Amino acid sequence: MKQSLYIIDDDADIRKYIGTITDSLHIMNQSYKSPTEFLSSYQSDFQGCILSDVLMPDMTGLEFQEQLIQKNIKLPLILMSSFGNIAMVKTALKRGAVDFLEKPLNIQELTQSILSGLKISDEQRKRIHQVGDVDRKLDSLTKREHEIFILLIKGVDNRQIAESLNLSIRTIETHRYKIMKKMGVNSLVVLAQTFKYLIE
Repeated sequence: MKQSLYIIDDDADIRKYIGTITDSLHIMNQSYKSPTEFLSSYQSDFQGCILSDVLMPDMTGLEFQEQLIQKNIKLPLILMSSFGNIAMVKTALKRGAVDFLEKPLNIQELTQSILSGLKISDEQRKRIHQVGDVDRKLDSLTKREHEIFILLIKGVDNRQIAESLNLSIRTIETHRYKIMKKMGVNSLVVLAQTFKYLIE
């Protein structure tokens, strides 16, 4: 699924205005008249960021942000309001909002915020994909291979591993070859550098 901007505002004119701007940027957009409507429509494959008004009939932007956190919806959030105050802005940003825009919206500021939100979303998606890829690689290791893998990234040499596990060096070398192949690397140095964070 391509990235979208999810526009949430009870004012249809505002939704249409922002939609026109995102169309000009060739960014897909979907509009919702309330946070409740968005939450009921949300699917786990949504990608992109959310642009939400703060003062709406069903819940405030901060209450909506809290709902996103509780439901573990990690789409970057941009809030906008005509009536924002410093305390509100600080709370939103402290909870992880990308930006807090003042209405009437400045097109340049709005564009920059949307692009920042989409970039953050893309980086999050890549990190999740990388973590999932590493998990799949680790799951492909046998119990013995995993044991040797940990020792290898700790910098333990073949002879020491063989002695500690009561195996022959040739057996360790065979396991090492299989481990490197499964983990998608072609040298022990790259293996250690790539996966050292797992033991830190």
